[in-house]
Amino acid sequence: MQNGSLVGPPPPIQALSEAEYHRAFAQDYWISTAQARLPTLVPHIPHVSVVDDHIHGLEHTLSYAKYVRNLSLPALKLPIELLSLVFEYLFADWAPTRLRIITAHQPTRFLYRLNCLSAAMHVCHVWRNTLIHCPSLWSFVNTTLIPPRLAPWFLEFSRNVPLHLYLELSRPDEKINSFEILRSVLIPPQMSRLFALNLDLCHLSIVPALTTAILPSQMPNLTYLHIGLAPDLIPTNHNVIYIPLAWLSKFAPNLDQLHLHQCALTWPESGELVTLPSLRIFEYSIKDAARYVSPKATLTLEPNAYFLGGPETLPSADLYTIKSEPTIVLSEKLQSLTICSIYAPLAPLISLLRVPRGVCTSLTTLSCDDFSALPLRRFCGADRPPHTMLFSVMTISGEWSYSPQNWEYDIFAWANSPSSVDWTSASREEPSLHVHGDWNALHGELTNPLTEIDLSELRLLVFVGEENTKVTDLGLSEGFYRKATKLERLEVANWKVAIDFFRALVPQPGSEVEPLFPRLADIYVGVATEISEQGHEPKAPIKCPAPDELIRIVSCLAARCARGYPLQRIHFPSHLEDSSEWIDRVKETGVLVKFV
Repeated sequence: MQNGSLVGPPPPIQALSEAEYHRAFAQDYWISTAQARLPTLVPHIPHVSVVDDHIHGLEHTLSYAKYVRNLSLPALKLPIELLSLVFEYLFADWAPTRLRIITAHQPTRFLYRLNCLSAAMHVCHVWRNTLIHCPSLWSFVNTTLIPPRLAPWFLEFSRNVPLHLYLELSRPDEKINSFEILRSVLIPPQMSRLFALNLDLCHLSIVPALTTAILPSQMPNLTYLHIGLAPDLIPTNHNVIYIPLAWLSKFAPNLDQLHLHQCALTWPESGELVTLPSLRIFEYSIKDAARYVSPKATLTLEPNAYFLGGPETLPSADLYTIKSEPTIVLSEKLQSLTICSIYAPLAPLISLLRVPRGVCTSLTTLSCDDFSALPLRRFCGADRPPHTMLFSVMTISGEWSYSPQNWEYDIFAWANSPSSVDWTSASREEPSLHVHGDWNALHGELTNPLTEIDLSELRLLVFVGEENTKVTDLGLSEGFYRKATKLERLEVANWKVAIDFFRALVPQPGSEVEPLFPRLADIYVGVATEISEQGHEPKAPIKCPAPDELIRIVSCLAARCARGYPLQRIHFPSHLEDSSEWIDRVKETGVLVKFV
């Protein structure tokens, strides 16, 4: 101790280990304090009382240490109003973005921030009172992540802010019945602020009473509804929840999002028109597609529809038992449409869709294993041709091969392609198209459905594929690619796909060389760009092709670069920069070679 003040620890020395650092600190502290006061013990025995006084002073100071935590500067200096804003800002997105916990990381993040909230309440009474008076922090009630006994606290502290409620109805081992929590919310003072409700049914006996006794007759303020079986109780077959669509439209007429998991919508027998005018997102997930039964009726969706179906059974003629054809009308405000299936043909479900004539859409995701039933002209007509196309070729390993009944296609499109805005003059609002499919199987079995799409405005074409796939053949590619007269950029992320693609563009011996892409300026070969990574996550790093394969690619490029073909640059991976044996062949075509 020097001048009556405590000496702080010495600065850490990076070269020392942790044990050596603490040993050095203890030695320096002894030299600077005890030895400074007691350099020699025997001659200073009369001064022991001074040491006792010093020890007593230290004990007196340490007795106030427990109060230092409550005298922290933020609690004393920050105004209460500003402290409230800080807490609300820090915890603005602390709950999952969607009520359903769909990833393994979201529950961890939720619990982590919940622990932070609990720790902040124990700093001091000022912080505690401030947090209690921030109702938005308590507006997300999820009994699967927080102890059910704390749910009443959350309901009380959330006061009058909009309430998110996630319940499992109901587990036998719960000390607090989740029905009691639901009843406490479904009373008139609380029900008006409940705008998001997520119910996982833990027993099938609850299903009959769900629409008759458990839920009220009408909740006009409810904008989000998820109903499904608890994940650990979802059966492998046959068990399903039936939701009458007529009841749903009356129960929550202002729904913005509807998510049904292992549920089947039933249309009214009378065939009356059922409309959900405010519905923006509709997710339909069921493991037994045969349970999708409904009499004739019409369902209007605004402006985003999302269907997800993944039956576990193999395709069969009885998979869809639609007694009479209902109609699903997609409005002019359609933002995204998803139809997914693992095995079953979705032609019956796709045939239900009705799109107004001349609709301008921004297609997000569409997966269909019976592409022949998909009228692409409904989504990409002459009035809004696609601007960007990602064509990802996929196959399934094993003996199971593609056929018109069991292949799977994904079509993605997004209105704003941030990666393509830099190099194109097209509008940000132009839709884009992303296609996954086995092109080789497609042209062999069916008429090419992509011929229905106007490619006159296509600026970007991205090919992503795997080693065991074939992209195109000559007869199909010539007619398809000749339409893309405004193509400016071509990306081929896989060497095997690149070889097949460029080989298909090589003219027949003795035929006239005709440039297919008169505006093509850049070609990326074997380079994984941000655009190609949007639709495909490579399982393995891109490998260097064999020299003969490189020469074949160069030959194809040379053939298309003849007679004033305006290709300016071709981009290769940087690890190929030392392969001088073929770089000269590329430079002979007059094309600038860049390594990325």
